[in-house]
Amino acid sequence: MRTHNLIVVMLLSVLAVGAAHAGLTARLNLNYDTTGHVQGENATPATRVTYNTKRMAYRADFGYEINNMFLIGASYLAINTKQEEVQHDLTPTTFSTFKVNTLGALFGYRIGYLDFNYVYFLSPTMTFEKDGGTSRSFAKGAGWEFNAGYIFPVNKIFSVGPRLAYRKITWEEFTDAGATIPTPLTYGQEDRKDLSFYLAFQFNI
Repeated sequence: MRTHNLIVVMLLSVLAVGAAHAGLTARLNLNYDTTGHVQGENATPATRVTYNTKRMAYRADFGYEINNMFLIGASYLAINTKQEEVQHDLTPTTFSTFKVNTLGALFGYRIGYLDFNYVYFLSPTMTFEKDGGTSRSFAKGAGWEFNAGYIFPVNKIFSVGPRLAYRKITWEEFTDAGATIPTPLTYGQEDRKDLSFYLAFQFNI
């Protein structure tokens, strides 16, 4: 928690100083993908399970761009994942959802059209719900995301471009059926995919 507070104080201080020397910028990063895998592919149908996953993620950034090179600001990340679980022994298909929400401190650097960002997430949360009433919530999280890509100016205000991001989030505990259980858990284990492609839309104010 002390680390989180220190980062927040540093971020606010730099933003206050940069406000007089930089231009405002806002960016919306969108990602949609589908994945699928078979658990026990070579096993008997009774133990074979197919997981089909659909994920929508967006990250909204807001901050200051200094000298058209350095970026510092805040970021909000939301990820909604829906997973279909198909039992090959004809057991009814079940569905589950994961929802991740977090704020973060954003730092960036740009060389021409090439753009790099690093986000440190502050206290991310995740909820999990599954058919049949299973519900869990995850807390005491920490994590980061690094992404790189091209940002092409359409005009003086609007830019667009593709981005590749690698993300990792870990939680220290989760609550299941009212009981809090301390356990390390990473987002990648639940989602099975840390790598994301974004389409970014940027506005310079």
